[in-house]
Amino acid sequence: MLAIIFLLYNIILLPIFVLYFFYLLIRKVQGKGNISSRLGYFGKVPDRDLIWVHAASVGEVKAVIPLLAELKQKEKSRVIMISTLTDAGQEEARKISHAHGTMFLPLDFPFLLIPLFLRLKPEKLILVETELWPNLIMIAHLFKTHLFLVNGRLSPGNFPRYYFFRHFFGPLLNLFIRVFPQSQEDEERFKALGTSEDRIYLVGNLKLDGASGALSKEKSSSLREELAIGELLIVGGSTHPGEEEILLDIFKEIKGDYPALRLLLAPRHLDRVTEVLELVKSRGFAFQRRTGVNRIEDWEVLILDTMGELNKVYPLASAVFIGGSLVPKGGHNPLEALGRPLFFGPYMENTKEIAELLIREGLAYQVGDARSLKQGLLRVLKQREEQKGLPAAAREFLNRHQGASLRTADIISEY
Repeated sequence: MLAIIFLLYNIILLPIFVLYFFYLLIRKVQGKGNISSRLGYFGKVPDRDLIWVHAASVGEVKAVIPLLAELKQKEKSRVIMISTLTDAGQEEARKISHAHGTMFLPLDFPFLLIPLFLRLKPEKLILVETELWPNLIMIAHLFKTHLFLVNGRLSPGNFPRYYFFRHFFGPLLNLFIRVFPQSQEDEERFKALGTSEDRIYLVGNLKLDGASGALSKEKSSSLREELAIGELLIVGGSTHPGEEEILLDIFKEIKGDYPALRLLLAPRHLDRVTEVLELVKSRGFAFQRRTGVNRIEDWEVLILDTMGELNKVYPLASAVFIGGSLVPKGGHNPLEALGRPLFFGPYMENTKEIAELLIREGLAYQVGDARSLKQGLLRVLKQREEQKGLPAAAREFLNRHQGASLRTADIISEY
């Protein structure tokens, strides 16, 4: 049965590969990509024993940075290569000093993956979160590469699809030496797919180790001056369609009581910046783009249209809203804004355990709709003195909950 499913899987992939190849050609003509890098070809391969880490995009790459630091200390004779799927993930991976090099993971085809394994000869392959590529896993097993799944995650939305094919994914998961789930709920889902209990180790969430949150304003002080950010600022981080409208309407309603209040919007996808600008214009606010040529000192709304600066803005916020949570997108990582008054909506499936922890510890507020978000923002603006203890509470929270990277590295290093 497993062989038949694998055959069907690869047959289905064939037309996808053809379409993908034409997509790469189009990008090449447009000067936006390199075909060979997307098909698994890259520069010189190190001649030392190698640990291959695969993380899909920015969030997964950031999650494993502390783990890579621990592995580098414990496995000094080995080098680390990181593969990603997205350009943004690749850019983030190149910043990691613990890695020897980076590459794109090619499409999950044997004729692309087998040459890659022949070149790399990895001793260990570490997959992050839900990167369960069947051919990649099977070929790693055939090459006798030690397989690990770290920060493993099966979201409530995706789990039914995996469960439907449990007779396929169960045997695949049992090819891993160890599976490290993010949470107890993820542990139960992996077990339901057929993963052997003796392969599962619950050691904590790696994302907590990488979190420092918005605990220090020192590194952001120059940004406050550069962007003319005042003392009262609401930040909408990683927002999606439907959420900018809500934040702009709330801002308009409460600004009368707080004339110095300003709003910063950071859309999750930068190709939506023009759309967000139109929303701001339609409400008559004085606005400024981060990359704007004509600087406006007395702006009311700032649109952050750059990558990598949101974390520098969070420490300057009087209150933060985490996007993708008032609309059904699963929410984004709230730890980046930890230490500031923090709000998110009901849709936080992507970081459910962390969200629940923060709520329970009084470090975040979950709101059900625009009305309750407005009430929450008004409350923290009125009680600014009471929010001054949040950074200390956030540091104490991290001290209690960090350590998953060390525990994971200890187990991986045994093999």
